[in-house]
Amino acid sequence: MTRTVIASHCLPRSAAILANDPDCDCLALFAEERSNFETLKREVLTYVETRRPLGAGRLCVVPARLIGVCATVYATIAAPEDALNAKSRIMESLARYLDTIESHWHIGSLPTPEEISVSLHSFSPLSVLTVYTVNGAPADYKRAARVPFTLPTNGKHEIFFRVAS
Repeated sequence: MTRTVIASHCLPRSAAILANDPDCDCLALFAEERSNFETLKREVLTYVETRRPLGAGRLCVVPARLIGVCATVYATIAAPEDALNAKSRIMESLARYLDTIESHWHIGSLPTPEEISVSLHSFSPLSVLTVYTVNGAPADYKRAARVPFTLPTNGKHEIFFRVAS
């Protein structure tokens, strides 16, 4: 294959209904280069079809869908001059946690708002409001989790501080 597949996930036949083909097995792919998915799809189908057992049924190959995860963080800091450093550390922590490739997210999973809050455990006290971006529009976790073939990606974050009294 000429392209690198970063993640793949074979989904239950019920997921194939979401790919508009209820009679096939469904394979979701996240590739290094996503601009020409149809070429990658043909390469994968050619590769897999020569290795599948007879009678295994059709294979449906679909792209993973990136869901932007945007957090609004409310944190308490000791002094106003701590804000820049704290903001940088929180943003870096979120970027690391939500990195589509390095965090080894599985296709079909999204971090819950609680998991995102826990990922920021070293920045205490704080509260986090999480919004997911589905096709450019904000969505809550339940709506975003219903989107098939999802992978989280780092979205735009807002950080607000309160100085401890």
